[in-house]
Amino acid sequence: MKKVTVYKKELLSTLIKNRQLHIEMFRDSMEGYREQVMEACEELLNQANNNEDVVIGNLSKLRKPISHEKDYSLAVRMLEMSVDDEILLEQDEFDNLVMDDWDWSQEFSSSNMMYSNKFK
Repeated sequence: MKKVTVYKKELLSTLIKNRQLHIEMFRDSMEGYREQVMEACEELLNQANNNEDVVIGNLSKLRKPISHEKDYSLAVRMLEMSVDDEILLEQDEFDNLVMDDWDWSQEFSSSNMMYSNKFK
């Protein structure tokens, strides 16, 4: 099956739920990221205060999580403005909007797991 027609209300509801989960995951990841940054900075400060070699490797390895909320919001707004009650989706659109599987999903999940245990 390459295409499917779905009800706009159901699609919009699913997309809004997916966006909210994404936002929660991002916020939780950012909290964990900030904690790890503070720990790394504290370690660097301790090294400097103890006249040790300062190794910034741990700090430079931390990757800041990236939010893709705009991708969801764009799709939500397009649906809200659509005059159609039914929407024809291609397979890749269905995968993104309904199954919540985007081209960036793997990277987002892996960075999320680095900083959060909540959404594993």
